[in-house]
Amino acid sequence: MRLFSIIKRNSRLALRGNWGRAIILLLLMMGAGMVLSGLQQGAMMIFVPAASATPPPGPEASPQDLLGYLSGAVSLAEWIIISLHTLLTILLVTPVALGAMRWFYNLVHGKRLPVSDAFYFFESGRRYGRAVWYEINISVRTLLWGLLFFTIPGCILFFSSWAWQYPNDEMTRTQTAVAGLGVLLGCILTLLACLFYSACTMRYSLAAFLLGEDDGLSVRKAIKQSVRYTRGYRFSLVWFGLSYIWWLILAAIILTVVATLPYSGVAAPLLQLFAGAVLFVLVMFGAFYYWPYYTAGLAMYARFIIEKKQAEAQATLEFSAQEDAAPAESPTVDPLENLLYDRSAADERTTPETEEAQTENASENPGDIPAVTDEAPAETAADAPVEEPPEAPWN
Repeated sequence: MRLFSIIKRNSRLALRGNWGRAIILLLLMMGAGMVLSGLQQGAMMIFVPAASATPPPGPEASPQDLLGYLSGAVSLAEWIIISLHTLLTILLVTPVALGAMRWFYNLVHGKRLPVSDAFYFFESGRRYGRAVWYEINISVRTLLWGLLFFTIPGCILFFSSWAWQYPNDEMTRTQTAVAGLGVLLGCILTLLACLFYSACTMRYSLAAFLLGEDDGLSVRKAIKQSVRYTRGYRFSLVWFGLSYIWWLILAAIILTVVATLPYSGVAAPLLQLFAGAVLFVLVMFGAFYYWPYYTAGLAMYARFIIEKKQAEAQATLEFSAQEDAAPAESPTVDPLENLLYDRSAADERTTPETEEAQTENASENPGDIPAVTDEAPAETAADAPVEEPPEAPWN
């Protein structure tokens, strides 16, 4: 799509000269997440010994045994550790993540903010409370959407795959075939559930940018505005995210090749070296290129949607105010208007596209150019008294 290509081109332009800051923001969030994950793993090793873990049921287990294993697979200590890890993530990582989203949103506006702006939501108790309350709201809403879309497909896929993978002696070929069809049906329903779940959760994708833009906006109003602004754009936001997935497909192909190398007779040390190098390259590429690139593109798309909806609302108010005075056409807003990255007052970069657009605007709007008259300035002799020149017609 033309819109996606414009957004990606201008997001790369916005990141020019700012890749270092974007990567530092990523390292801040990754570092906080890794520290909390390390603490969680350490607590698991101390308070949940491996010997106390319940072994999974074998192929001969009945569905009742399987449900009993799932209900008792996580001990009380594990629940407490997981809950503490989730709580610390909300309290420490979420404000930094929202600050990073705000940093990218200002970046695509042409504003260069320092990396310390990632701690914007730690600067006051009210901002910090808004960030925490935002994460709680979004987590609960997305959890409810997940339960709605994935409960039935997940049950079909899980039990069908269990029966198909571990058939009992009493099962006939027909029952095994039915189990296989159940696996296929579960996969299809799961893919559809992923699509509609992503579209439904995308209704909240603008709330983080709205919170960072308006310091007086409450979390509830930000979510309501995000839901209203994203009407008509939810599936488009999903396709926009999928347009960045090509490198994930490439990574899956490479990892598949690496996984099949042990069966090709390659020596183990060489295999380990090659696999480690491939994984390192993929992780570095995904971490230091894909994440800043995608986040800048998402911020650019969010800016486009928010400003377009705000412009439409303003135009509708003006149209309603003037409707009784004189008949006029319904207000419209050009979807691609003001999308070019031309607000970079910090570095004043220009591109051939912006120069061409400025030339076209100058030719289409001659009224913005001072008029040129045929009257020549009056010539005076050297000894003549100096007279005040006449006022220019454009002043």
